[in-house]
Amino acid sequence: MNAMTLPEILQPAPKLDPELIPLLRLLQRAKSFALAFVKCNVPTKRERLVEIFGPRLEAHGKFARLLHLHNPITDILENIHQLRPLLSSKDVLFILGLEHSIPAEEEFPPALVKLNLARERFRDLPCPLVMILPDYALTQLARQAPDFWAWRSGVFEIEVPLEDLTTIMHRDVQVAGRDLLSLSPERIKGHLNILQEVLAEYEARGNFDRERLDLSRQISNNLIVLGDLKRAQIYAARSIDLARRLGDLPVELEALNMLAVVLADLGNYQEALISAQKAVDIGRALAKVETEKSQENLAASLSNLGAILGRLRSSKEAYEALEEAVELRRHLALRLPDQFLPELASALNNLGIALGDLGRREEALAAIEESVAIRRRLSSGNSDHFLPDLASSLNNFGSNLRDLGRPEESLAVTKEAVDIYRALSARNPEAFAPFLVASLNNLGAILSDLGRREEALRATEEALELYRNLARSRPTLFLPDLATNLDNLGTMLTALGRPEEALRAVLEAVEILQRLGVEHGETFLPQLAKSFDTLGSILSALGRDNDALQASQQAVEHYRTLSLSNSGAFLPNLAKALSNLGNRLNRENFREDALAVIQEGVQYLRKLASESPESFERWLALSLNNMANSLNALGRRNEALGLMEEAIGLFRHLSSLYPEAFLPYLGSSLGNFGEILSESAHREEALQMIEEGISILTPFFLRDPSAFQKWMDNSVTRYISLCTEMGREPSPELLRFVRPTVQS
Repeated sequence: MNAMTLPEILQPAPKLDPELIPLLRLLQRAKSFALAFVKCNVPTKRERLVEIFGPRLEAHGKFARLLHLHNPITDILENIHQLRPLLSSKDVLFILGLEHSIPAEEEFPPALVKLNLARERFRDLPCPLVMILPDYALTQLARQAPDFWAWRSGVFEIEVPLEDLTTIMHRDVQVAGRDLLSLSPERIKGHLNILQEVLAEYEARGNFDRERLDLSRQISNNLIVLGDLKRAQIYAARSIDLARRLGDLPVELEALNMLAVVLADLGNYQEALISAQKAVDIGRALAKVETEKSQENLAASLSNLGAILGRLRSSKEAYEALEEAVELRRHLALRLPDQFLPELASALNNLGIALGDLGRREEALAAIEESVAIRRRLSSGNSDHFLPDLASSLNNFGSNLRDLGRPEESLAVTKEAVDIYRALSARNPEAFAPFLVASLNNLGAILSDLGRREEALRATEEALELYRNLARSRPTLFLPDLATNLDNLGTMLTALGRPEEALRAVLEAVEILQRLGVEHGETFLPQLAKSFDTLGSILSALGRDNDALQASQQAVEHYRTLSLSNSGAFLPNLAKALSNLGNRLNRENFREDALAVIQEGVQYLRKLASESPESFERWLALSLNNMANSLNALGRRNEALGLMEEAIGLFRHLSSLYPEAFLPYLGSSLGNFGEILSESAHREEALQMIEEGISILTPFFLRDPSAFQKWMDNSVTRYISLCTEMGREPSPELLRFVRPTVQS
C-alpha cells in the first residue's frame, strides 16, 4: 500500500481529457463523501490521472491523495483508515490497484463482498473517493457490490488513442514462452493484467480480430504458467475461433495444440486427443509446402499428440507419432541448430517416455540420454531459459536408469533434477512446484531401492505434502500423482516396520484411483494394479491373510488385462504380482495353486532377466526364494534346495554391487536356505547358513529394529531350535547384540 500527497506545483500541467472535466467539477464542489469511478484499461494512463488532477485540485484548495494497492486485499476501508496523515475534508482520495483483488473469473471475491457489506461506513469518510479501474474489474464491482455501486455520483471513461494501444502491444505485451517461465509469479500476473486490459480496449472497438487473437493466445499462455487451467481453456478456445475467422491455419494449429495441453492437464483426455489430432491434420496439410515453419508446426503437433496418447496408454500410437516428430526435428536441427535443437531435445525426451511405456528400456535410455546431452549444452550457454528443460530430461533419465537396475547412476541424476527444480520452485512455485514434487517422488523410490530407507521416507513425505497442496487446487491434474506417492509411501513404511501407517496411505491411494477409474475408464488401471499389489503385501504383514489374498488377486487380474495389450510394459509387473500372490496363497494353505502362480512368474522373470539382468535379477531372486519355500511346503525339498542356491547366488552378486539394498535379502534367504537344509538332514551346513544370515542381518537390525524385527526373529528362532536339536549351545558371540532385543 502507498499513500502520498502530490507536489504543490506540477509544471507544465498535463492535459486534461475533455471527458474528465465533469469529474473535476464534481471533485472541486464536493465538501464530504462522494463516490466516482473512472474506467481506464491502460495502466500507464491510470497512473497519470492523479498527476493530471493534482494541480487543478490544488488551485481550489484541495489535495490529491493516492492509495495504491499493489497486492490483493480484503478490506479496502481498513487500508483507507491506515493512511497518514488522516483524510480531511480538503482531500480527494484516488484509489489505484483494486483490480488485483477482483479476479476476472472469480464469483464474489472477498474484497467486493466486504465492500458491499461495509457500504454504510464509507459515508463517514470526510472526502470524495475516486476509484480508477479497468473495464472488467469495474463490471465485476457493479455486479457483485451493487449496493455500493448505487452510491456513485458518476462513471467517467478515458478513451485510449489507437496509436497508444499499438505502442503498448509492441512494447509491453510480447513475451516469449521461455521468457515467461523465467519471470516471478508477481511479474506474470502483472503482465497478465496488461494483456487483459489491452484486450478489453480492442474488444470495445471491434474489428481488431488479429490483435484480439494475439492477446488471447498470450493470456492463455500466462494462465497455463500460473496453473489457472480453466481460464486458460477459455482463452485458448477463443483463440481458435478468432484464427478460424481470420483463416490463419498456422495460428489455429498452435491454438489447438495449446487447448489440447490444457484439456489433458484438466484430465479431459478424449477432448484433448480430438484437439491434438485436428492440429496434426492441419500440420500435414501445411507441410505439403515445405518450409521450416510448416515442418516444425507438424512436428510440434505430433509431439503433442504423442504425449496425450501416452497418457491414454495408447503406447504404440504414441511412439509412432513421437518417432515422426523426432525425425522431422532432427532434420530441422541439422539445418538450423540454434533454432531447432531445443525442440529436438523435447521430442527425444517424449520419445524416451513412449519407448519406456512399451518396455523398450535400452532404446528409451538412449533417446533420453541424447535429450540430456542437448539440454545440458543449451543450458550452459543460457541457463535461465533451458534449466527447466534440462531438469525434466534428468528426471526422466533417472527413472530409466532405475528401470534398468542402475540405481547409483539414477540417484545422481535425480538429485541433480531435484536441486534444479528446488531452485526454480523457490523463484516461481506456481510454475515449478509440480515438477519438484515429481522429482522428489522419484528420488524417494530410488533411495528406497538402495536401502536408504529413512532418506527415502523423508523425500517421499516432502513430496506428499506438496502433492496434497497441488491436489487441493487442481484435483484432476494431481490426484493421480498423489495416489502414486501414497503407494510409494506405503511401501516404505512397510519396509520400516510401520504397517498400520502404510495401510492408511495405500487405502487412500486405492480409493482415489477407483474414483478416477469411474471418471476415466482404464486410464489409471496400471496405478490401481500396483496399489492393489502393495495393499496385499501390507495386509499380509498385518496378519490379515484373507484380505491380502483378495488384494493380490485383484492386482494379478488387472496386470493380466494390461499385459494383453502391452506385454513389454506390463509383463514385469505381472511377474512380480504373481510371486506375491503365490505368497498369499501359501499363507492360506493353497499350496498347489501357490506353486503354479509363482512358477508362472519365475518363467516370465527368467526371460526378462536374460534380456536385462540389471533390471530383473533382483525380482528373479525374490521369486526363486518364494518358489523354493512353496516347493518345500509341498515336501519337494531337493527342488527347493536347487532354487535357493540359485537365489542366494543372485543375492550375493547383487549385494556386492549394492550392499545396503541387498544384504538384508541375502541374510534372510540364508536363513530360509538353512531351514530347508535342516529338514533335509544337512544340519551342519544348515547351521552355517543360518549363522551367516544372522551375522549379515545384525548391523541392519541394530540400526533399525522395527524394519528388520521379523526377519531377525525368524532367523534367531531357527538358529536356537536347530542348536537344540543338535545338542549345542547357541553362540553367545553371535547373539550378544540381538538376543535380548528379540526376546523383548
